[in-house]
Formats: sequence, C-alpha cells, structure tokens
Amino acid sequence: MQYTFRVPKSDSHYQVDVNGAWSTTSYMGSLLVDPVTEDVAQVRIVTDALPEAGHLCQVASTLDFGAGPSAAAPILLPKRSQQQFVYPNLEETDNTTEFADCHEYSSESTVSFTTPASTPTAQASAAPPPSPVPAGLVFTAELAAPIDSDSAAAGDRFQARLVHDLRDHAGRMVARAGSIIEGRVRQVERLIPQNEIRVALGPTVLQRGGDRVPLAATLDWRFIRRSNQSRNPKQGMALVLPNYREAPSGLFQFAGQHVVLRKGFRSDWRTVEAAAK
Repeated sequence: MQYTFRVPKSDSHYQVDVNGAWSTTSYMGSLLVDPVTEDVAQVRIVTDALPEAGHLCQVASTLDFGAGPSAAAPILLPKRSQQQFVYPNLEETDNTTEFADCHEYSSESTVSFTTPASTPTAQASAAPPPSPVPAGLVFTAELAAPIDSDSAAAGDRFQARLVHDLRDHAGRMVARAGSIIEGRVRQVERLIPQNEIRVALGPTVLQRGGDRVPLAATLDWRFIRRSNQSRNPKQGMALVLPNYREAPSGLFQFAGQHVVLRKGFRSDWRTVEAAAK
C-alpha cells in the first residue's frame, strides 16, 4: 500500500544549507506499507526546487526497512538508504548506505516488593561518586584485546591499559600504569569509493583501585601530527582524526575494507571534561 504526502514550507522542518545559512524548503514524499504485516517498507522524501544560491536543485532521500532478527521477536530496522543530489548543470550524485550485521544488546532485571528481614535503623550516608579524571592530561593506552572491523559494531565494549603512570597537573598520581580503561566502539564505517575504513573509539571509565572513575578523552594532536608525518601506507593506517561525529572519541582511518586493531595497539589521548549526566 502506498501513501503520499506533501508538506508546505509553512509547516516544514526540512532545512538545507544555503551559503552557510539554513533555509527551510517544502517537500513531498511517500510511504510504502506491507498490507500483511502493516510494517513500513520504505519512506521516500523529495524536496521541491531549492534556492539557486545553494547551487543544488533538488534532494531525494529513500530509506528501505526490513525485519531484523531479535531474541524476542523480529524488529523493524533500516536496511538501505539512498540520497540523490541534483545540480543546476544536470549532474547527479548518489550516496547509498547499506546496514548489516546489527548487534542486539539486552539486560535482565528483577523487581522485589518485599522488605528485607533485617534493615539497619541507621545507615551511613552513601559515599559520593568518584570525580571524573581532570581534563588536559595526556596518556597512552594499549588495547587489551583485538578489535576486528568485520565483527565490531558501534556500541561494543573494549578494554585498554595505561602504558605509563597517569599524573595530574600537580604531579599527583591519578592511576598507575596497567590500570584498565573501559570504552565503547563509537563507529565502524566503510567508505567504498575511497577504499577506506574508519573505527572510532571512546574511553568512558578508568578503573583505579576499587573505583570506576568517569573518563572522557580525544586523540592527542601531538600523536596525530607524529602519525601523519611518519605514516607508511604499507602499514595500513592512513589518517588519524579526533572527535569524529560522536565526541568525545578518537577516529582511526585505514586504507582498505578490513582492519584489525591488534592487542597491544597503542594510541595517545588527551582527557577532556566529562559530559554532565
């Protein structure tokens, strides 16, 4: 079943960049719905004629959906997206993205409505949570386990270790060498035409003794300059950039369509202010 719609400029929230300023445009579109499952199969949106100053005539976006596997029941997930850009000289550019190897994360919890048999009449006040690692500290981390681009996905956990003692600006010990750093894979992206792959990592926690201290960091610019000056295409790593899309994080860019960040892979980081919870 197909449903079509049109949104006038007065009701639109669709904006395009026109010489550095955002301009609202009207658009039309369609929905394809499976008549059996009643799931949305496709969403398509096409802008009306865009302002000439933007050097772009029209943008069309199509998003295809499909049922993804789940432990509980199939869920609707995006499968493929396509953007088409039409320019005044009649040239067109198509960007196509396919989604695959989605990971499912779940947790279990128990709710109890009973009161424990013995409850202390007075409890000591809870200890305040540990303060985040101060901003502006530089450290080197090495991976505790490999990260394979063929199986890794955004949201996966990773662990690394401090290579050297981490000290604050006054020289006081923050964490000793060998302390565990926990983090999340922020992104795994393959760029087909450029034959490149990007892996973004984001440290989140520093284990210090029995404490789990919030940690936020980006790649250190000195490491970036050093890597770019001595980079060797035969070694794989082509470019290193910080703060890619999901900050704070670090982006590693490699040539090819597959990479393994091996156990012991080292990178230099600079701590930043942790985001407020």
